[in-house]
Amino acid sequence: MKKNINTSLKSKVTKVITKKSKTPAPKRKKPERQSSSSEDSDMESETVVIPKKSKFDSILEHLKSLAESQAIISEKVDKLTASYEDFKTLSESLKIEVTTLSKKVYTLESENERLDLELRKKNLLIFGLLDNEADDEDTIKSKVLRLFSEKLSLNNITVDTAHKISTYSQGKHRPVRVQLIFQNDRDAILNQRQKLKNVTDELGNRIYINEDLPLKTRLCRKILRAKLAECINMNIPAKINYTRNEIIVNGKCFKVMNNALMESKSGPINPAQIQGTSFLSQRNNPAQIQGTSFLSQKNNTIQSTAAR
Repeated sequence: MKKNINTSLKSKVTKVITKKSKTPAPKRKKPERQSSSSEDSDMESETVVIPKKSKFDSILEHLKSLAESQAIISEKVDKLTASYEDFKTLSESLKIEVTTLSKKVYTLESENERLDLELRKKNLLIFGLLDNEADDEDTIKSKVLRLFSEKLSLNNITVDTAHKISTYSQGKHRPVRVQLIFQNDRDAILNQRQKLKNVTDELGNRIYINEDLPLKTRLCRKILRAKLAECINMNIPAKINYTRNEIIVNGKCFKVMNNALMESKSGPINPAQIQGTSFLSQRNNPAQIQGTSFLSQKNNTIQSTAAR
């Protein structure tokens, strides 16, 4: 009996023990960290309440930024205006300087042309004279003197030098530049050169004599003579002033500028100041224009144009 009681008690105790072992032990709660009063005060001081912006404040800020941008742009514009004024002043001074230099260049060119004409005033150019590669200066001079005496009836001409221009080319006749000692001899030859109108050399080439003029002067006279021939064909009064490189057409003055005829702003000058006669008076009285008649001048123009 006692054994049965002991066994039942043991079995109950073991059951209780097993139940206790199966039930999980309760977790220990970690002690919560208690914040001190000082930390709480710091957190309260760091938190800042940001108020919301109103539309009016945003508009004011935008207007302020626009005003600043406008001030910057105005400053830049002022600088650009000052730079432009400086550039404008410099440009005006340069224009004045260029105008002054242009006048000086024109004056120097005119003086150079005048001196060149002065050096050439005793010279003549003979075209169509028989050419030979072996001709020396004495041979050329003798041919020139024979031409003057036989064809122009001028026996007292004194020639200083006579030489061919450019290099020899077979089948072509080089022009001869003749330098005379006296200008009267040159004028006499020019007055008699119309006698060469029908004169040819041994090969049938025409011979003619022209003044030895600078290239610019030759171009000017070529333009003037072409205009004179045009006026003659149209029966319009015209008169050439070779000294001023201009032509009077029906009361209007045209000057040769930049290889073209342009109407002069100064207007026509007094016809009494112009050397030569108009072509209308030439029909009744074939007076000479600067030592040559109009017909010979027209022929010489054609010849000189072909030679050049």
